[in-house]
Parts: sequence; structure tokens; C-alpha cells
Amino acid sequence: MDQLLKSLTVAFLLAFSFHFGNNTDIDNSLVKQQTCSLLLSPNCYYTLTMTRDPKCNLTDSTNDHTGIRRKRSTETVQLQAASTENDAILHKLKKMDHKLSKSMESLSTRVLRGVRKMEAIVDDVLTKQSKRTSGNQNDGVCSAGFQTVEKWPYCYLFSTFNTTWFEARDYCAAFDADLVTLDTLKEHYIVTFLMKNNPDYRDALGWWTSGTFVSKTKQWMWTSQLNMRPFTFIKWASKEPNETLSQCVALNKDFDHLWSDELCTNKFNFVCEISIA
Repeated sequence: MDQLLKSLTVAFLLAFSFHFGNNTDIDNSLVKQQTCSLLLSPNCYYTLTMTRDPKCNLTDSTNDHTGIRRKRSTETVQLQAASTENDAILHKLKKMDHKLSKSMESLSTRVLRGVRKMEAIVDDVLTKQSKRTSGNQNDGVCSAGFQTVEKWPYCYLFSTFNTTWFEARDYCAAFDADLVTLDTLKEHYIVTFLMKNNPDYRDALGWWTSGTFVSKTKQWMWTSQLNMRPFTFIKWASKEPNETLSQCVALNKDFDHLWSDELCTNKFNFVCEISIA
């Protein structure tokens, strides 16, 4: 009888092993109880039931290796994610470095341009100062836009637009010149000759000069950037000057370019004058 029980036990174990194979990842709940029936002879069955001890876990070294592989796989994924993040940060840093280099280059260019512009301004100021120190002498040659006659010590610039007396004076000053001063009859005729013989000037109604009435001295005077002096020669039109409020002198086309007193805020063309003597 004992031998029979041993045989049955062995047979059951073989059947159990065949049923589950080598699968070690078995859910413990599936093998809490297992029953096996053996046919020993016709109409003679032996049934054996195996019950798992709750303290027994169906784990082995294979499960341990699987856990290790899963852990390593997780760590690999984490390392790959960290590497990707580091690559992204490195790319951003390179981009920022490139942008910073461009900004520094642009700043250097702007600073250099500013320095060159300042140098040009200083050179221009020194040149103008040199001209004034030398008495505005330029070897007898008129500047661009100015005109004169042979053997005459002055050059003239005739405007092609009209403006007030005050603005006309500022325009002339921008060319290091003054509004024209007519000290002599000869100069009066030279200036009027130049304006009458140029078709571009024929439509001008009048031309501002530097002449103005100075209330402090109560007399008409020629004014310039350097000095003021009273008229020593006059060429007033008939019945001129005739207005108390009109205190600036113009060469009036209606009076054949003789002098007339006008409101300084009226708008006429103007003549700038510069000495080349």
C-alpha cells in the first residue's frame, strides 16, 4: 500500500509538471489547489489533491532576473530621457552664445560708427573755425552755389524760395554767410544785375537784405554776424521808407529792385553774401 501511494505521488507530480511546464511566472492564486486523477485499472481511479502552503511563493531565480532586467530597462529609459534633456539644454546654450556674439558684434559696429561720426563733426568744426580765422579767404573762388563777377571780392547766393527775414538770416548763417549788405552803388548794381539776368529769379517779388531799423540807435543799419553799421549809401524807392512797423529792407521787384521797408515777417527771396578778399 505504501508503495502504491509513492507511485501515485510521483505520477501526480509528473502530471503537475507537464500541466504547468517550466513557467515560473505563475499567478499564485492559480495553484492554491490542484487535483489529479489516475486510472490504475478499469473502474479504478485514484485521485490526489495538492494544496499549496500559503507561506510558499512560486518565485525563483528567473523571476529575480526578470525584475533586474525590468529595473535596468527603466534606468536605461531614464538615462535616455536625461541625455535628451541635456542635449536640449546644450542646444539652447549654444543658441544663446551665438545670439550674444551677434549682439556684441552689432554693438561694436554701432560704437565704431558713432566714433567716426563724432570725428567727422569735429573735423567739420575745425575746418569752419579755420576758415573764420583766415578771414573766410578761399583763394578768390566762390563756394558751390555762390556766384560773383570778375575781380569782385564778394560771392552771392540767390535763394529759389521765399521766407521771413529772420529765417533768411539763419539760412545764410548755415553757409557761414550773411544777408547781403549794399554799402556802395556799385554793389547795388552788381547784385541787381545778377538777379535780373537769371530767368530763375524773375518771378521773385522781392529780396531780403541785411538792412533793418534798430530802435536803440533809431537808424537804419546793416547787420551781420560780426557787427552792425549804419547806412552810408541808400537807394530807397520813391516815398520809402514809409511804415513805422516795417523794419526790414528788401529789394522790391515792383520798384525795379529799389529798396523798400517791409514787415520782417513777410516772405521774400533772399541774397546771402560771403567775402573772398
